[in-house]
Amino acid sequence: MAHPTVLELDGIHIETLAREASAGNRVALNSLLVAVGPETLQRCRRLLANREDAEEACQDTLWAVAVGIGKFHGRPAFRTWLHGLATDRAQSTYQAIRRRYNGEAVGAPMADPADPWHTWLDVLDAVD
Repeated sequence: MAHPTVLELDGIHIETLAREASAGNRVALNSLLVAVGPETLQRCRRLLANREDAEEACQDTLWAVAVGIGKFHGRPAFRTWLHGLATDRAQSTYQAIRRRYNGEAVGAPMADPADPWHTWLDVLDAVD
């Protein structure tokens, strides 16, 4: 399959790339990561208030895709799987922020004070 540019990709092409990447096609994996990078960052930005934290969660998500793509078998749809990974990674990043914040509260210095109290993950945290 000739890999289209990112602008030409739609859900069907993403699913095709995901299946090819899952089968071991490294070119398809690279194209897939490039294609879903912006949407993954956007999802992480919705969940984390700080852009740098969202970028970190996005990188963690794309790494998880690259490492775990062999376990992807098409069920659920790739984007559903991707969004689940992004949400998990954003939540992990959020928890790390809270640990840093709580550490500062007991006297340990916090390198980059972020406001973890104004994110959608507060809602998820409250539900737990």
